[in-house]
Amino acid sequence: MKKFEIPILRYTKFDLSLFDFSDDDIKILDIQSDEFKEYIRNLNPGFESGNNSFFNLIREEIHSDRDKKFAIVKNNPLESFDIQSIYKVYDILLILFPSALQLQYSIHFQEEDGFVQRTIMTTLTDKYQDEDKYLDIDNLSLTKIRNLNKLIKIIYPRLKFDKYIGLCYDNYYNSYTASHLHFSFITLCMSLENLVDGPQELSYRLKRITTILTGDNIENCKVIFKNLTKIYTLRSKIVHGDTFSTADIYKRIDYLRGIVSRVIVELLLHNIEKNSELGEIITAIGYGDRSKVSKNWEFYPLNNVNTSLIKVSFT
Repeated sequence: MKKFEIPILRYTKFDLSLFDFSDDDIKILDIQSDEFKEYIRNLNPGFESGNNSFFNLIREEIHSDRDKKFAIVKNNPLESFDIQSIYKVYDILLILFPSALQLQYSIHFQEEDGFVQRTIMTTLTDKYQDEDKYLDIDNLSLTKIRNLNKLIKIIYPRLKFDKYIGLCYDNYYNSYTASHLHFSFITLCMSLENLVDGPQELSYRLKRITTILTGDNIENCKVIFKNLTKIYTLRSKIVHGDTFSTADIYKRIDYLRGIVSRVIVELLLHNIEKNSELGEIITAIGYGDRSKVSKNWEFYPLNNVNTSLIKVSFT
């Protein structure tokens, strides 16, 4: 007996099928598209109606063009299937686009004696998100899409979950699922703390590493460092039980999430195995020198949250 799953993404206004994961024999399909319907039909032409039953229920939840739902599918799931490689598609999209994007359902299939059928549908999350948090990309030209797909091909195989970069991502992901806003804020700070090898001068070192990884010139780096200082002042109030303002968290959390998102992209591009090695490299360079962290580095503009927002000074 062989088993595989088809996860369903929600909370996006953008056509996720434009992103290319073909190197891993994976694609993203709009569940309302003819291509997806053909994919389900080809799993078992004699049981097409049965295999569509759960997807029909999901389609009934779609109420407007802004409420798209996408399936992450393996092109040949019966030949080889690894659920972690499928879920990692979502991880990469969340890194590139800080947003409310969610894995909502997973449809389970099994094959026995040549007969492929759906078995159960599991709910992965039912957490409601405001529409203004949906994944949405303005003015994304074909050139930008090609550049993003080039970036995806680089970073997808490099994202692993057993070292410091994986820990950075785990905490970034946890910031979306935390029960309280201040927990989300703290887990994002923890993401940056994974950059530092050892506890010595933790705050200063993580701020300097983050600043050099994300800043594009000396003045921009100075702004980022000052902003991170304000963020860590607020973090200290939260973790030490001092009085803090929820309004201050609201003002800073999108900025912080954008910084962490950008940092993870840069870490995957530089592909430095240990945070101790990263620390040694950062020690030898200065503000505006992010291109010197590794050879053949290239900057990829992503989205307003982690490309433009992080350059803005806040009070």
